[in-house]
Amino acid sequence: MLILASFLFYSSDTPRIKGGFVIKPGDDMPLVLYDEEWRLKTVLPFLKDGYILPLQPGNHQYPAEQIYFFGNAAEWAGQFPDARLIFVFPPEFIEYPANTEKIFPAGTFR
Repeated sequence: MLILASFLFYSSDTPRIKGGFVIKPGDDMPLVLYDEEWRLKTVLPFLKDGYILPLQPGNHQYPAEQIYFFGNAAEWAGQFPDARLIFVFPPEFIEYPANTEKIFPAGTFR
């Protein structure tokens, strides 16, 4: 009965786990990278539609056109020269690459 109930509530928008990532389908599906100071529940409010979110903090590779960097994960930005980059609460002193799209400094929220 429990198995049947899970099929009743499943939709194409339901996040799924694949290879260590939570993947929620959507129009924009950025890869979301975060450091050890962040948790899944603190990252999720920043994400709009869809996302590719690693279950563990760290530098993960996954094909994406847009990448969110939370906190000190900003240090890995140079490894993604072809993606659009968004920084959320980055360290104070950091050089932003030319492909930076947005920056949300500490104390701001969208």
